[in-house]
Amino acid sequence: MGRALPSDDVDDPHDMSFTSYAERLVLSPGEVHRASSTWPKSAGELASDALARLLRLMSAQLGWRVAVVGRQDLDSERSVATFGVEAYTLSIEQSPAAGTGALTSSFPSALAQSAYGSHPLVRALQPGEVLRGSRLLNRWGESCGVLLGIVSRSGMSPEQQTSLAEYQVLIERELERVASQNADGSVNSVRGDPALAGIDSEWLYREFLHRMPDTVALVFDRQLRYRLADGTEVLKRVGIERSRFLGQQLGDVLGGEARPAMIAAGQSVLAGESQQFSISVAGYSFEVQSLPIRNDAAEIVLGMFMLRDVTEQRRRELAERLLLARLHMVVESLEGGMVLEDAERNVLLCNRQFCELFGIEEGPQGLHGLSAQAMTERIGAKCFIPEAFEESSAELVGKSEVHRGETVYLADMRIFERDYSPLLVDGSVVGHLWVYVDVTQRAQSHDLLQRQADELRALSLVDELTGLYNRRGFLTLATQQFKQCDRTMRSALVVFVDLDGMKRINDELGHEFGDQALVETATVLRACFRYSDVIARLGGDEFVVLAVDADPSSHEMISARLYEKLAELNAAEGRPFQLGFSIGVADYNPTESEMIEEVLARADAIMYEQKRARRAQRQ
Repeated sequence: MGRALPSDDVDDPHDMSFTSYAERLVLSPGEVHRASSTWPKSAGELASDALARLLRLMSAQLGWRVAVVGRQDLDSERSVATFGVEAYTLSIEQSPAAGTGALTSSFPSALAQSAYGSHPLVRALQPGEVLRGSRLLNRWGESCGVLLGIVSRSGMSPEQQTSLAEYQVLIERELERVASQNADGSVNSVRGDPALAGIDSEWLYREFLHRMPDTVALVFDRQLRYRLADGTEVLKRVGIERSRFLGQQLGDVLGGEARPAMIAAGQSVLAGESQQFSISVAGYSFEVQSLPIRNDAAEIVLGMFMLRDVTEQRRRELAERLLLARLHMVVESLEGGMVLEDAERNVLLCNRQFCELFGIEEGPQGLHGLSAQAMTERIGAKCFIPEAFEESSAELVGKSEVHRGETVYLADMRIFERDYSPLLVDGSVVGHLWVYVDVTQRAQSHDLLQRQADELRALSLVDELTGLYNRRGFLTLATQQFKQCDRTMRSALVVFVDLDGMKRINDELGHEFGDQALVETATVLRACFRYSDVIARLGGDEFVVLAVDADPSSHEMISARLYEKLAELNAAEGRPFQLGFSIGVADYNPTESEMIEEVLARADAIMYEQKRARRAQRQ
C-alpha cells in the first residue's frame, strides 16, 4: 500500500501537480516514523522524513524560501521540522507565539524584525519578504500549540491559498504519526483528536477518484469537520474551492437544501450507517454516497462523502422521458393498434387502440416487457386459426423485411390488416414494429353490400313491419352460422320468444296497437342482444334469436335481461297495454350436428312449457 518517497533531486516541482506530490509522499503503515513517547530535547530527533520533505516540496512548489513546523507549550517552543531554517529551541520568554498567537498573522519584514527580532524565522527575513504563520490542529493536548511558519517573497495568490490548505492537511497527518507512534511501532495515548490517522490511506481514495470522473470525495472527522477534499474540477463547476471545506463543519460549505441532508448523513455515518441520497448545489445535481472509515481495530474514525455529478445524466434522462412522452402521444394518436418490440421481441410500447382491438383489459402498461411467445399466444387466441397467426408472425420476423397488408381473420368475424417493419441500425435488427387496423367494414365493399342488399330483397328475408329477418332470412343465415360453428367447434344458443296476450290486444285495442306490440318486441330484442346475433320474427307473435359463442350456462341470465328490459318498457306512463313474453332457450352443440329446425323446435317446446306453467299458476 505504501509509496516510495521522492528523491531529493526534484528538477522543477512546478511541473508536478499537487496530487502527484501528495501521492508520492504517502507512506505505508510499516514505515514507522522515529519518535518517542515524550518530546526529547533535540528537535532533530523528532522530525520525520516525510514531514521534512513536505516542507521542502511545499516551498519549492509555492515559491516560498523557508518553512518550519513548530510546537510550543508552557515551557518552550521547538521546531519539529524545517526547510531553509536551522532547527531551534526557544524558551517561553523568547517565543512570541506562546499564548499570543502572534505567528497566526502576517507581518512584513520591518515590523516583524522590530517586534520579534530574536525569533529564527524573523531573523531569516530579507527586505520585501513576508512572515506568515497559521495554527495547525493540536495533537499533544490543550496546553500545546502547533504552528506552521512561512517566509515568502510575495503575496499569496488564491491558488497558493488552496495549495497551502491542502499541504496543511498532509502536514497535520504526519504530525499525527509523530505524536502517536513510538520507534517500536506502538501507539501512545495521546490527548486530542486522533481521527486523522485514518487518512493514512488517503492515496487509496485519490486513486479511486482518478478512476471515477465527475466525483468529489469529502472526508470528515468525528467532530463533523471536513479534513480532506478532492475532485477539484467538479468543485470548480459549482464555484467552490476545495480549501473552503478544510476545517469547516459539514453544513457550513454546501448550504441550502444540502445542509440538513449532509449533517444528518454525517451523523449516521459516524454511527455506522451508510446512506445514499441526492442534493442540489448551484444548479448541479449530485448523488451522494456516505460511508464510514474504520481503523485497524474496526473503530469508525472518519466519515466520507462521495459526491457524483449526475447533472448531465439527469438532463439526458429528462430528455429521454420527454422523447418517450412525445412518442407516446404520437402512438396514441394513431388510428390503428401499434406494438413496438425490442431485438429479443419483448414489448417496449403499445397503444390503447391495440388493447381495444384485442380486448386487453389491463391496458398498455400491463403488456410492457411481455415476451414474444406470450404476446403471440394472447393475440392468436383471438384469431380464427391461431396456428396460422403464430406461423405467419414467426415467418415475418425471420425474413426481417417490411411487409404490409397481411390479412388476419378473427374468430368474432372481424378482419384486420397487419403491417410489419423491422427496425434496423447499421443492418442489424434492433426492434420490431407491428401495426393492426380493423378493416372489417372496408372489406365489405360497396359492391358486396349492394349485392347482399339485393339478395335480401330478392329472397324477401326481411320483415317489413319490424325490420328484423323473417323466417326465410333466419333459416338462411342460421344455417350458414351452424356450418361455421361445426368447422370451428363453437357453441350457440337459440332463444324463442312468444308474446303473451296478443289476441286480447288486437281484439280490444285494434290491430294498430297489435303492430305497436310487435315493433316494441323487436326493440327489446335489439337492446338485449349483440349486433352480430341473428334476430328474426318468424311470423305472427313469434320471435327467435341465434347467438353464436354465447355461454351455454347463460339461459337464466338471458331471460333475466329480457324481462328487465320488458319491465322498463311497461313502466312508461300512459301505455294502453302491458307487453308480456314467454321465453325458451335451447343449446346448439356442434358435435351433435343438428339442423336449425331441430334446435328451433326444442326452444319452442321449452317456451311452451314455460307458458303452460305460467297459465297453471294464474289459474
